[in-house]
Amino acid sequence: MKFLKLIEGVVIRPNWLCALMGLAVAMTTMPAVDAAEKDGLLVDIQKRIIRRNDRAASYYSAGTLEVDRTMSLKLDVTNKSMRDIPAGEVTYAVLIQRWTSEKADYQRFEGSVPLEALRAANKAGLFLGEFSINGHMHGTSEMHVDQFVAWKVVIDRGDKKVEFASPRFEALNKQARKAN
Repeated sequence: MKFLKLIEGVVIRPNWLCALMGLAVAMTTMPAVDAAEKDGLLVDIQKRIIRRNDRAASYYSAGTLEVDRTMSLKLDVTNKSMRDIPAGEVTYAVLIQRWTSEKADYQRFEGSVPLEALRAANKAGLFLGEFSINGHMHGTSEMHVDQFVAWKVVIDRGDKKVEFASPRFEALNKQARKAN
């Protein structure tokens, strides 16, 4: 059996090298998931593309892609407590970085959706809003494409409110302007 000697004293078998390379590829291509548990609720939040209408730019703009997408936040709430949770409401705030010029502009979107009653160990999935993501890409550069940058979710369980927020939400919220 052949062995690879990459660094003096370190020997890696070829099948282990393939496994490590596969793991590295899988870790870099997985979607970003924000998960947190608080007060008996496990919350998973993911960005989801609902509609995509990207198209190549005109003949004179070779290598440019016009971006036209509708995105949402997918919220999965799991009741990890031993008691049932009554129906309530989920309020959210999403910050989107708009590239209106060469400078970033943060826009805040707010809304609320009803949350059904959750029995112990049950899960509910919700889509929080629809947001237009536009811009253009030069090759693979996403510099001029709108981006989700932060979010905040408050779950009103009737007796108490449970708040979840992305790490940069408070800092960027001060710079954001409210969307119409």
